[in-house]
Amino acid sequence: MRNKKTIIFNALYKRAHGGGFFWNTIYKLYTECILGCDIPSSTIIGDNFEIFHSAHASVVSPGTIIGKNVSLRQNTTIGAKGFDSAEKSPIIEDEVTIGPNVCIIGSITIGRGATIGAGAVVVKDVPPNTVVVGNPAKILNGGGKRLRLKYIISLTPPISWYLAIRKQINDKRLYQLRKQYIPDIRKLIMPDTSIVSSNCFAGRIMQDLGMQYNTPTLGLYFFADDYIEFLSNLKYYLTEAKLEFLDESRYPLGNERRAKWTHWYPIGLLGGKVEIQFLHYHTAKEAAEKWYRRAQRVNFDKLMVIGMEQNLCTIDNIKAFDKLSFEKKIFFSTKNIPNVMSNCFINVFAAQGEVGDPYQKGDIFYKELINRFNNES
Repeated sequence: MRNKKTIIFNALYKRAHGGGFFWNTIYKLYTECILGCDIPSSTIIGDNFEIFHSAHASVVSPGTIIGKNVSLRQNTTIGAKGFDSAEKSPIIEDEVTIGPNVCIIGSITIGRGATIGAGAVVVKDVPPNTVVVGNPAKILNGGGKRLRLKYIISLTPPISWYLAIRKQINDKRLYQLRKQYIPDIRKLIMPDTSIVSSNCFAGRIMQDLGMQYNTPTLGLYFFADDYIEFLSNLKYYLTEAKLEFLDESRYPLGNERRAKWTHWYPIGLLGGKVEIQFLHYHTAKEAAEKWYRRAQRVNFDKLMVIGMEQNLCTIDNIKAFDKLSFEKKIFFSTKNIPNVMSNCFINVFAAQGEVGDPYQKGDIFYKELINRFNNES
């Protein structure tokens, strides 16, 4: 017998799918506020779709196609591959069982009667009537409902899966804090704007706005002196300068941070001068390919340049930033500096001596960004 939440979900989905505003609103309230999952009503879902544990913290992209008699459990992501990729979402055929903490990504097909074991990361087609497990997912055995059910029940996820769940929940919490400011941010930043930032903040904005990555300053950070040098001759560094890689940073703090980070990451040297910490990259090849590709997309006629008081930043760095000729620029700092027009003093960080993490405190930066540029206009 199907659980009550499944029955309500299916009833509301049938009303909302292709329906009007009223039923879509009711469906959205039920799925996001009561179940705690994100399954758009535009997703194609077959009959007898079943959810366990409310499919809590699960996210399904609108382009996904789900067949009949499919079951879904909590903390699962099903969607397109890569933010700036044109690849389509998965197709889930009939009679598929999806365990908890699963990630199914890309233009792939999960064959009829397959079982995706708990914690599996699936990026390739899964044949019908098979059980896949692991990261990346591999075939465990042939079909059989008893085997599939026994595997899902008996499998105990490792600590990394629990950490991934915690991160997913935290990501949603932080997004809710930023969400109220996104409409105003969208008015300030047009889709063809290129955002240059000293850390990951540009990527945070572009993800929230659904923009193409048209800047290479994503998933990385600069030490303050290097960032000012980079901005002082931006066009050269983005169009002509060669990116090489170092065995270690010239900053002791850079080496200390990399040693403590969750994984080794490459450290670049641009034009023989500007050191770049590619924090969220795993290889020099990956960092170089994405840097050059995204640098080609930069719109020099429509730039927003953002600096932050972090990474050995001094008052001289903030003043040097202010003298740069960019029309739309802002520097977030913990200091109220007279006659430095681009400086944006954030009082809540004053006691720290540097501004907070733009990922964790994105809502604060969004609010200040809106206040600054709305006042200027």
